Amino acid sequence: MLTEVDAMTRTVAPLQAFGAADIAQVGGKAANLGELLRAGLPVPPGFVVTTGAYAHVARRAGLDDLLGAADGEADGDADPAALRAAIDHAGIDADARAAIVAAYERLGADTPVAVRSSATAEDLPGAAFAGQQDTYLNVVGATAVVDAVRRCWASLWTDRAVAYRAAHAIDQAQVRIAVVVQAMVDAEVAGVMFTADPVSGARDQIVIDAAAGLGEAVVSGRVTPDHYVLDARGRTRSFTPGRDEVVIRPAAGGGVAEHSGDRRSAPLLGGDRLAELAAHAGTIAAHFGRPQDIEWAITDDSNRALAELAAQVRADPALRACVLGRTPAEVWDDVRTDDRYRGFRTDLTSYLTEFGRRETTSPLLISAPTLAESPDVVIGMVQAAAERPLAPAASAPSAAALEQLLAHPWLRGARRQHRIRAWVRAAQDGVAFREDTHFYFTAALPTLRRSILEIGRRLHAVGLLDAAEDVLHLRLEEIATIADPATVLPQQAALLRQLVAQRAAKRAQLAGIPLIDAARVFPASGGADDALVTGTPAGAGIATGPARIIRDAADFDRLQPGDVLVCPATNPAWTPLFQRAVAVVVDSGAAVSHAAIVAREYGLPAVMGTGTGTAVLTDGELITVDGARGRVTRAA
Repeated sequence: MLTEVDAMTRTVAPLQAFGAADIAQVGGKAANLGELLRAGLPVPPGFVVTTGAYAHVARRAGLDDLLGAADGEADGDADPAALRAAIDHAGIDADARAAIVAAYERLGADTPVAVRSSATAEDLPGAAFAGQQDTYLNVVGATAVVDAVRRCWASLWTDRAVAYRAAHAIDQAQVRIAVVVQAMVDAEVAGVMFTADPVSGARDQIVIDAAAGLGEAVVSGRVTPDHYVLDARGRTRSFTPGRDEVVIRPAAGGGVAEHSGDRRSAPLLGGDRLAELAAHAGTIAAHFGRPQDIEWAITDDSNRALAELAAQVRADPALRACVLGRTPAEVWDDVRTDDRYRGFRTDLTSYLTEFGRRETTSPLLISAPTLAESPDVVIGMVQAAAERPLAPAASAPSAAALEQLLAHPWLRGARRQHRIRAWVRAAQDGVAFREDTHFYFTAALPTLRRSILEIGRRLHAVGLLDAAEDVLHLRLEEIATIADPATVLPQQAALLRQLVAQRAAKRAQLAGIPLIDAARVFPASGGADDALVTGTPAGAGIATGPARIIRDAADFDRLQPGDVLVCPATNPAWTPLFQRAVAVVVDSGAAVSHAAIVAREYGLPAVMGTGTGTAVLTDGELITVDGARGRVTRAA
């Protein structure tokens, strides 16, 4: 992260480098976003083109002369069209262009972004400046981003913006503009949230407007949104359904497209999502110390996005020929270099940017690459998904199971049913807390891994290591003894190389030996002699299919529709595989493990804690999984 001095002297810097004290440098919108990032809230990554960059262009464009502001104050008679033309004519100088391009490329090649104006008089108490400067959505490619920044600068001088500032007695000559460039969220649902009722001012209410697609439909007034009024704990006080007049979504290749909405009767947001939004509302209002209006977006997940990538492959014969029937590494080599696949490359890059921080092996290890570092793993998932459309998850199996439970004769009384519902809600909250803990714990993984590999890169550059990844064989205290890699003594360098060689050899020797004997931790539970393996029942139902042994992310592409997923363990990166499988058999875990939770969500038979499933079952062998009894047998 930049220091405060660094941020002040650069024309382009990350959003998190700024906060409330930096409005003069980055405007109100960027300053507030930086505050939210610093507070740990889920804000898309991005960067700011500071007011310093704009001021340089304004000087070259002669704006002070056009404004008649030689004495430091504008006379208010300047022609906005002439001001915009001057900005356009001045353009962006080579240094600023290079800085913008470099910052954009750090977000990921061809990452779709939103480019938004952030004026120094914007998002302030008493002057929101809503919609007065321009916003450009789904901007793709470095050239398009640079052009969008220039157009944002010019939008400071639209007729409406000039008139708005005049109405608020804001000196036109003193206004500056920064530009926020953020990774684009392809929202399933989005809208605006008020931490206090915007009409009555009541601070014990949270008001949420929501519509399908991008939030632009709500902000621009193009749609009548769902309207929710909540109490401070996120419980619904009232709900008014929207009319779905239009849905705005990102268009292929950049920009947005409008679609007709689908009429519906159910609310877009369920109780869990409303409660999550309400919790964020409380955090944000407390952080700023006053009521806030907040734009928010909810993207679905690593399954909808994956399905869309697979749909592209199925729909394009040339892309299909490139992706299917080849190794993932071969596909990635072509996709990243051949402009015939530019659209797919852009969407794949967006997927890696959005979900790439997920681990491929374990959240406890930084030695394994993340999904963002393993595009071939994602391509393997896309290959599997492209063979046949992914099946949707079973609809509300937990709700049906609860109703079945409450129908039991012992639970017919109202008090007993109330108690059971409370217990179930508490268990659901516990599982959600477990998953959220995992999600936020792994958020630091990519940053930590990149930092360590950067140390390795620097040691490799001066010949201390044969490869940057060799740093993973060293301990922190051993690295800390190196003050300057370029001046390491020969004997110290020899010792480091010796340690790396010894530990690499030892790890290779132990690579095939499991750290935990799963058969001891999860002993066989007995049962009929015909059971190949047994374990904990974790997802009811019976299914038959060929066993597919998937040991790690490199095997993802081997799972075909109708296979039984047999694996040592799973983490969130494995979730898309559950849409291909007919059942799940796992060496470790129990009924509340990740694999069990996801299997039940998709209505799959699941057996957990078999201990020896991956060792006993043969790849390709036709097996039957009885999830209710926790047994796996040979298919008849």
